[in-house]
Amino acid sequence: MNSPMMAPGPSGPDTRYDRVTRVAAMSLIAPIALLAMIDTEADSIRLVSVFGTDMDSAHGMIGELGTGLLRHALAIDDARLDTRFHDAVAGCSMGAVAYCNAPLVDIGGRTIGSLCVVDTRPRQWSGGEIETLQDIASMAMELLLGAPQPVRNKDAGAEPPAFSSHMPAWFARHTTLGLLAVDLQGRCLWGNATCEQMLGAPLAAMQGRGMRELLQSLQQDDAIDIAVAEVLGSGVPQLLEVRAPSASYGSHDAERFMSVNIAAIEYDGEVIGAGIILTEISDRRKSERDLRMAEEKLALACEAANVGLWFWNLQANQLEWSERCRGIFGLSGAEPVNYEIFSSLVHPDDKSAMELAMEQAMAGQASDYHATFRVVLADDRTRWIEARGRVFANNHGEPTHFMGAMVDVTALKHNETALQARSDALLTLNDKLAELVEARTAELQQLSQSLIELAEKEKAELARELHDELGALLTVAYMEVSGALRRLPDKDSDLYRQLMRARATIQETTTLKRRVVEGLHPSLLETLGLAESLRVLVEQYEAAAHIECRTEIPEDIPGLGNDLSIVLYRIAQESLTNIAKYAAATEVFLRIEQAGGSIVLEVADNGRGLPEDFRARATAHGISGMQQRAAHFKGVFSIMNRTDGPGTRVTVVLPCPV
Repeated sequence: MNSPMMAPGPSGPDTRYDRVTRVAAMSLIAPIALLAMIDTEADSIRLVSVFGTDMDSAHGMIGELGTGLLRHALAIDDARLDTRFHDAVAGCSMGAVAYCNAPLVDIGGRTIGSLCVVDTRPRQWSGGEIETLQDIASMAMELLLGAPQPVRNKDAGAEPPAFSSHMPAWFARHTTLGLLAVDLQGRCLWGNATCEQMLGAPLAAMQGRGMRELLQSLQQDDAIDIAVAEVLGSGVPQLLEVRAPSASYGSHDAERFMSVNIAAIEYDGEVIGAGIILTEISDRRKSERDLRMAEEKLALACEAANVGLWFWNLQANQLEWSERCRGIFGLSGAEPVNYEIFSSLVHPDDKSAMELAMEQAMAGQASDYHATFRVVLADDRTRWIEARGRVFANNHGEPTHFMGAMVDVTALKHNETALQARSDALLTLNDKLAELVEARTAELQQLSQSLIELAEKEKAELARELHDELGALLTVAYMEVSGALRRLPDKDSDLYRQLMRARATIQETTTLKRRVVEGLHPSLLETLGLAESLRVLVEQYEAAAHIECRTEIPEDIPGLGNDLSIVLYRIAQESLTNIAKYAAATEVFLRIEQAGGSIVLEVADNGRGLPEDFRARATAHGISGMQQRAAHFKGVFSIMNRTDGPGTRVTVVLPCPV
């Protein structure tokens, strides 16, 4: 902001103006007050009174504010967070943080000056405080319009003017301040309407009463009496704060606080009494107490979570760290802190990523700042830090300040590292176990296949023995019995009938032998192929089990080979056997087809379906055998309840050699 030309100050001191700034500062419990005049034609500012700071600092601040801000009533709680006034208020040498002003408006409606109060710490300006400042500004306006300073003619024996003659009547009636005037004996000379409320007595009853009696409702001890006596004796102003009894002026709050501002009333260079300004500051004290409690809660939460707070004024390049934040970086409260010191502590391997995240946040490329990095402490220890923050900008989009929090996550990082190491170890162990299981599974599959092959071999050998040895014996027995029957002359004898029954038994045994031999080693596979063998199997099954069977079997299935044909035949045989034993079905469907490079076998029924624990039952070894047979040829075996109706479906898909 361009600073307007500063006009020279007044030619000589005027105690009336100084009284205005002092009253303004003490009434609002602020350390600094300024009274400035505006020359609208020259666009310049002239300071007429300063309270609580030196003139150079006041000139610097008023110059930064300029006539534009002084013409408008403003109340800034914390200029560090207000991008509109950050440079003007917080940038001055007096360290201003909170600012409140009331323009001085003449009877023509022109703003000719401003009464300003400044605090060096954040605060919330209440509506009552702003109204009080406006009242004092109006009183200053009458002084600036030329109200003459009273002159005492000692020779004529003129009496000192009454205190009320120095006070605008409307101000005395409408101000929220309690105003009192006392004589040299401490007796009340005058009071305003606000005092009626505060003291609980009419104005007429106040006059002539002593301070102790008059202020009995406001003080629990003699603090105000002592301060009044000090002012009357030395002329030095006194400012004190008292805690009023809880029942004062009709209030029953647990705590009531009053600010008491006492100053000497002088006439012709002599102290003729004292003026007392009473300000109700209970709301402010409550706000301050709530603020302190909130700060203590925040500090406690930060301490419990090991969180450090930081504030970075980007324009002034000033970095503020909380005590916890300094502790995280191993810095004491006396050591200076700035961005260069912070950057020097960041681990070299993490610095570029941290700076990139910060640059992106300040450039508006990221909504918030978030970075995790290591810092190297003075004793060469390394800590992991997680930082989060947010950038605030002014109306022009320029970043003005950066604030956030940092937390020490070293323990968390160590835990993560240990957890990762354990996870890696578990993954390695899992891989080894998987390899072991895979090897064991392969061994079991190989063993299972060997057992299946051995069983098929033994079945084939047994089938040959039954066919060759038992078959020959049955044939001989049949021929001998037949020969004996031909030689018997008596066809009606008991012996003839016995021999006929024996020959029939030999024939049945021969038929049974053929079925057993076919079950052990289906010879039809070698002579007629898989398709015809399945058709014969289904016909025999239908006749034996009395279950209706439907089939979709092609005329021929070429190129399978004996081993693959046996696998498909055995799976079909086992499926049909299970249906007969457990399914209670009335219909069976068998389908086999070649599709692409695979051959598909499907056996389905309309029975009761599979129980939930069918794999855990002792009879599940048949299913396991079918699965092992399919797996040996890298095929897929499945058995499940049908979705298109009741019953079970067995499906086998095997790669088919070309």
